[in-house]
Amino acid sequence: MQARKLKYSTNLILLIVIMFAILVVINFISSKKFSRMDLTQNKVYTISDSTKNVLRNLDDIVTIKAYFSKELPTYLLNLNSQIKDILSEYKAYAKGNLNISFIDPADDEKLQNELRFLGIPQVQLQVINKDKAEVMKAYLGIAIMYGDKKEALPVVQSTQNLEYDLTSAIVKVTSPEEKRLAFMSEHGGKELDKDYKEIKKEIEKQYTIVTYEAKKGKKIPSNINTLVIASPMNLTERDKYEIDQFIMNGGKVIFLIDSISREEGGLQANPASSNLEDLLVNYGVRINQNLVLDRSHSNASFSSGFIRYSLPYPFWVKILKQFLDKNNPIVSSLETLVFPWVCSLEIVQDKLEGLEAAELVKSSTYAWDETAPYDLNPQQSFGKAQTNQNQYTLAVAVSGVFKSFYADKQIPKPEFEEGDETAPPDDSKRETIAECKNPTQIIVVGNSVFTDDHFIAQFPGNALFFLNMIDWLTLGEQLINIRSRGITDRPLKETTEKEKGRIKFLNMFGVSILVILFGILKFILRKNRKRRLQQAS
Repeated sequence: MQARKLKYSTNLILLIVIMFAILVVINFISSKKFSRMDLTQNKVYTISDSTKNVLRNLDDIVTIKAYFSKELPTYLLNLNSQIKDILSEYKAYAKGNLNISFIDPADDEKLQNELRFLGIPQVQLQVINKDKAEVMKAYLGIAIMYGDKKEALPVVQSTQNLEYDLTSAIVKVTSPEEKRLAFMSEHGGKELDKDYKEIKKEIEKQYTIVTYEAKKGKKIPSNINTLVIASPMNLTERDKYEIDQFIMNGGKVIFLIDSISREEGGLQANPASSNLEDLLVNYGVRINQNLVLDRSHSNASFSSGFIRYSLPYPFWVKILKQFLDKNNPIVSSLETLVFPWVCSLEIVQDKLEGLEAAELVKSSTYAWDETAPYDLNPQQSFGKAQTNQNQYTLAVAVSGVFKSFYADKQIPKPEFEEGDETAPPDDSKRETIAECKNPTQIIVVGNSVFTDDHFIAQFPGNALFFLNMIDWLTLGEQLINIRSRGITDRPLKETTEKEKGRIKFLNMFGVSILVILFGILKFILRKNRKRRLQQAS
């Protein structure tokens, strides 16, 4: 009996030891091999492949310090654990090159002073305590450090965009060189600090922004990675020459071109020219002097006296997911865009030698166009919508080895106003670059309004499109897939008039027809059953 008890106890202890060893092994393997299941459509709770690649390619230690107060309002209680989960996933893919720590700076005045210089403030949060509104101070910031470079996320109150903010900060501090983005000024175009203030805030998170003044033969600096030209008007030949040579030097350019000049707040428009038309044709893209209207469109708000009203407005073209290039990362993850007063583009096939063109954005197949004179009145009858329908290209990306528009021409002289005593640039030793040294890219969009402050507030997909263009040209595909996640729009499928008629008929008579058919079927079955019973008897 004693031997049996001893044997039983030994087996039990051995079983416990084995189970403990199994748990230790599983825990060790799980710490080395991170895995989780995410059943959401866009995998919003799993870090993207782009982030994983960034983390796997780290060549040295990146330090992330999360400065979070332990005492937080109830609505932020889960934030700490959510951020810890995300950062633990980051650490799992970083192969030991990521140090993470959580710090509460509440009682450390010296640390609080350091955080102020770092750009992480102490924020005031509202708390309801015993039916009274109170204010408490807390820290909700994250610092990313690599060598002597530092980036800060000053206030993190949600994990919605945390992956993009974290990964872009890691890319920024680990990049060997600063990425510079330039906006062209002058010539009546869009101004960064006036028209694009909101989008500027997002761009500044990743890039250094400068302004290039296109005047007096000034060269575009070679340290600029990407140039944005938004709604230029009547550029000189010398301006075009500098743009051309910037591209020949491997520079990337985003052209946002308007084919009309619209009165501010008005409904009148006139044809407009940027003088870039022949230059862009040389690069394989033709800008048409028209406006595209579409049966797939958004509503627009207008004022009449003291009354403000909203109407369906075909001039505000709504682009659906199926008309975005699924093979290009700039738009492949987007759901919808809205382009107001947009002109159409054409790809000039005989200019594409050594180049590859991609139609990024198209209208629906139920679109039509209008040429001058333009009537922008929202209360007009858009009867033409039912005829002459077509599909139009609205944005194009061209990649490859470009040939200079000025390869066989003299260098244009800069234009000076009368009385201007500025010395002209010395072009005697300058040689025109006839062909790109290395493959590069340009993007042409038939509109510059879609990304100004007014429109990105209404249509967040527009901001993503613009930021994705900049990322694709400047950084490649590293950050695009991260930013586009979580932005969803599920518009109703476009239906033809015949389909609408069938749906209306089914709604009105479908149930009645089903009831009648069910009654007839039941009558037939009952009659057959009665016949069988009579035959059996």
